[in-house]
Amino acid sequence: MQLSCNSPADYAINCFMFIRPIIVNIIFVLVLCGGCSTGKNIVVDTSLSDAELIQRGQEAFDLNRYRQAIQHYTVVLERAAPYSESFFAAEYEIAFVYYKMKDYKAAQVKFKEILANYGNTEAELYPAQYKILSLKLLESIEEKTKS
Repeated sequence: MQLSCNSPADYAINCFMFIRPIIVNIIFVLVLCGGCSTGKNIVVDTSLSDAELIQRGQEAFDLNRYRQAIQHYTVVLERAAPYSESFFAAEYEIAFVYYKMKDYKAAQVKFKEILANYGNTEAELYPAQYKILSLKLLESIEEKTKS
């Protein structure tokens, strides 16, 4: 491609036409990678109730913002009463996020931690759904990791 440079204006126009596709591609890559920044820490509003934090975690999860979801659930775990509904919900949700991320080792550890909580004498007072779901997903992990 031969550039015609009869005047400074021609030179500027030709340079722009040559560089334009490069600039467009750079902008495209920057926009594309901008959506990949899910690993950043966010500021979690700790004034929210446990239920609201769990809801925010679920909303982040639905948008495939898994790390953000885990951050919300972790705040609940840090402040919830041990063995409360919120405690079990947050623990389960974190394990489930790892499962959906296909980080089966981390999910397996978390599900086993949940099940270990049901081994004490007050286990009949704990919400049963998290035990049942953890057992089912542990089975699923075993099937997925066999092959």
